[in-house]
Amino acid sequence: MLDDSAALLWTVMLDSPIVRLATSAMSVVGVPVLLVSACEAWATRERVALPSWRNGIGLTAVSLLALAWMWFAIGLADTPLTPKLGAMFIDLTVLAVICTYVATAFACSWKGRCRLEVLAACVLMGVGWRFFGYT
Repeated sequence: MLDDSAALLWTVMLDSPIVRLATSAMSVVGVPVLLVSACEAWATRERVALPSWRNGIGLTAVSLLALAWMWFAIGLADTPLTPKLGAMFIDLTVLAVICTYVATAFACSWKGRCRLEVLAACVLMGVGWRFFGYT
């Protein structure tokens, strides 16, 4: 009985609008900061030591996550930039969520702090998607 009430309380707390706003704000601000920091660390320390294929996969992870973040930010802004076809709404947000998951896998190709920062950005983006209602 105690476990059910604790789970219900936890669910109610996470459905709070202030929690959604805070996690969305953290995702909008934190992801680009982590990505820029990871790219700077990669360019100064790790780029020379890694083979070109690992550098390419890591840059692909950063690019995919940046695209997913831009889609997330546009969705939060609630602008008319999302495509519509007549009366049918085409929602490509699932594609952006998949890009986040693929970026998580690709981020493992880098080493050290760069890898951890990109993985942290992926986790933060996943949390943002969760509270935005897509996962």
